[in-house]
Amino acid sequence: MPSSKNQEPVKLSQSQLDSIITLHNKFLEGDTGGARCVLKFKDLSGLTMRGKNLTGADFTGSLLCGVDMSEGIFETTSFFVCDLRHANLEFGKFSRADFRGAYVLGANLTGADLNRADLREGVVMEGSGAKSWGRTQKNDEYTAPKATKTIFSGAKLAQTNLSKTRARNVDFSDADLTGVIIQDSDMRESRFENANLTDVDFTGSDLRESSMKGAIMIGTIMISVEKQGCDFTDTVTQETINKTLNSLEEPLEDLIKQHEQWIATAGKKGKQLDLNGYDMRNVKSLKGHALTAMTARGANFVNLDLRKTHMQFCILDRADFRDASLGGSDMRGASFKKTNLSRADLEGADLSALGIPGPDKKMRLLRGNLSGVNFRHANLRNVNLRDSILRGADLSHAVLNGCDLRGADLEDAIIDGANIKDAFTDPNLNTAPEDSKQEEQQDSKKPDSEAAAKEKT
Repeated sequence: MPSSKNQEPVKLSQSQLDSIITLHNKFLEGDTGGARCVLKFKDLSGLTMRGKNLTGADFTGSLLCGVDMSEGIFETTSFFVCDLRHANLEFGKFSRADFRGAYVLGANLTGADLNRADLREGVVMEGSGAKSWGRTQKNDEYTAPKATKTIFSGAKLAQTNLSKTRARNVDFSDADLTGVIIQDSDMRESRFENANLTDVDFTGSDLRESSMKGAIMIGTIMISVEKQGCDFTDTVTQETINKTLNSLEEPLEDLIKQHEQWIATAGKKGKQLDLNGYDMRNVKSLKGHALTAMTARGANFVNLDLRKTHMQFCILDRADFRDASLGGSDMRGASFKKTNLSRADLEGADLSALGIPGPDKKMRLLRGNLSGVNFRHANLRNVNLRDSILRGADLSHAVLNGCDLRGADLEDAIIDGANIKDAFTDPNLNTAPEDSKQEEQQDSKKPDSEAAAKEKT
C-alpha cells in the first residue's frame, strides 16, 4: 500500500515494533519518555501484537496482513484504510476503533469486541497512478475524494459484539457472523450475501437496501429492524428447511449402523443411507463415520463436524456445507455439483479420483465431480483434488497451500484472490480435457494409475 507520497511503505521489524509498543505503554501510563504509537503507511505484515495494549494508536494506511492482534486492546485505535487481510484479531478489544475503508478480507475476529466501532467507507484522495491518501502533488490541489468500501468478506466474526456500530455500505459477504450482536447499528446498503447469520441479533438496527442473498438466517432476531428494500432472495431460514431429523423413519444412529452394515456386506444386508434434503445441523458431529455411497442431495450440513469421515462415492449435489469441518475426510469419487462449501475447513481431505474395477476387471478412475461448487474462503490446505472436475467452481480467496490440482479440470473456474501459486498444478492450468471418459480410460491403462487405484481400494 503506497504512502501519501506514492512511495512503498517502510517495513518494520518485530524488534522495532516492540520498542514502539514499550514507549506507547509508557505513554498510556503517563511515564516520562513515553510516546504514542503512530505508524502511518508502514508495513507490519506478519508481525505480532498479541495481548498488547495499543489503545489510541494510529495505524492509518498501514499494511497489517497476517498480523497477530489477538487478545489485544485496541480501543479507539485508527485502522483507517488499513490492509488487514487474514489478520488474527480473535478476542481483541476494538470498541470505538476506526475501521473506515479497511480491507479485512479473510481476517479472524472471533469473539472480538467491536462495540461502537466505525466500519463505514473511508474517503480517500485519488492521485495519478497509484492510490494515495491525503494531499496529492498534482497541480498542488486535492483531487476528488473516493469512497473506499470497508470489506469484511470471508471474515470470522462469530460471537463478536458489533452493537451501535456505523457500518453503512460494508461488505460482509461470505462472512461467519454466528451469534453476533448487532443491536442499534447503522447497516444500510451493506452486503451479507452467503453469510452465516445464525442467531445474529439485529434488534433496532437499520438494514435498509442491504442484500441478504443466500444468507443463513436461522434463529436471526429482526425485532424493530428497518428493512425496506432488503433483498432476502434464497435465504436459508427454518421455514425453508422442509425435512428435519424428527421426520426420519428411524433414529439417525440406527440408520447409520444399517448403512455401515450395507457397506460391509456389499449391499446384502442393511440399507443405504438416504439424507436427501434433510437438515443435519442438530447432529453436531458425524466425525469418523463410514458414510460411503450415502446420498444427501440438498442436505444441510452447516457447521457440522465431519472430520475423518468416509464419504467416497457419495452424492452430495447442492448440499450446504458452509463452515463445516471436513479435515482429513476421504471423499474420493464423490459428487458435489453446485454444493456450497464456503468457509469450510477441508485441510488434508482427499477429493481425488477413486479407483474402481470396470466390467473388464481393469481399474478405472471415477473422478470427483465438483462442478459449480462454492469454495469461497475455504481452507483447502494440503487437499488432494487430483484429476477432479472443477468446471465453473468458485475458488475465490481460498487457501490452496499444498493443494494438489494436477490433472484437475478447471475450465471456467474462478480463482480471484486464491494463492494458486502455492498449489501443485499442471503447467497448462486452465486446459480442460476434451473428453473426460476418454481420459479415464487412458488413465486406467497406465500401470502406475492402476496400482494406485488398487492400493486405495
